[in-house]
Amino acid sequence: MTGEFLFYQVSNYLLSVLMWTLLARMILMLLIGGHKLDNYIYRFFCQLTDWYLNLISIITPRFMPPFLVPLYGIFFVILFRIVFWIVMYNLGLAPRYFN
Repeated sequence: MTGEFLFYQVSNYLLSVLMWTLLARMILMLLIGGHKLDNYIYRFFCQLTDWYLNLISIITPRFMPPFLVPLYGIFFVILFRIVFWIVMYNLGLAPRYFN
C-alpha cells in the first residue's frame, strides 16, 4: 500500500515544486525589481524555471510584461495538475479521497 500511488505522488510533487518556484520567482521580481537580477536566490529560481518558461513562450502573448510570464506559467501548471489528476483518478492510479 505504501508505493501504490508512487508515480502520481512524485509527479504531482514535482509539478507543485515548479508551481511554487514560479510564484517565488515572480514575487522576487516584484520585490527586488528588474528582470535581470544579480541576486543568487533569484538566479537559483531562474535556473529551476527557465526551461519551463522557454517551453510556454510559444503560447505566451508577446504583449505580456515580463513579471507576469511566471504567473501565466503557474496557470498552465495548475491546469495540467488538474487534468493529470482526472486522468490518473479515472485510471485508478490516484488516491480516491472522496469514497
